[in-house]
Amino acid sequence: MAGTPCAEVGNVFPSSFRFAPTKIKEKWYVTGIIRDISERKRLEDQLARAQKFESFSVLASGIAHDFNNLLVSLWAISPWRRPICIRTISLTGF
Repeated sequence: MAGTPCAEVGNVFPSSFRFAPTKIKEKWYVTGIIRDISERKRLEDQLARAQKFESFSVLASGIAHDFNNLLVSLWAISPWRRPICIRTISLTGF
């Protein structure tokens, strides 16, 4: 169970509750533990942000890859492209 109780000074913080019935001297009581889970919530938010950025980077790299494929195919059929000339250099003179 989770909630947001108020601390002694009136601050609200994320928390986790655990309650259990307890029998003491033939009388039943409810005992409980309230834990501050602020750090866990902060880390969960940080992880969610990192996963969001990772998904955007995967999407952007996929778009860039597809765009590059399109440019290469257009370059291959382009009538204005010039052939690449490669010169061979003799290294025997050194």
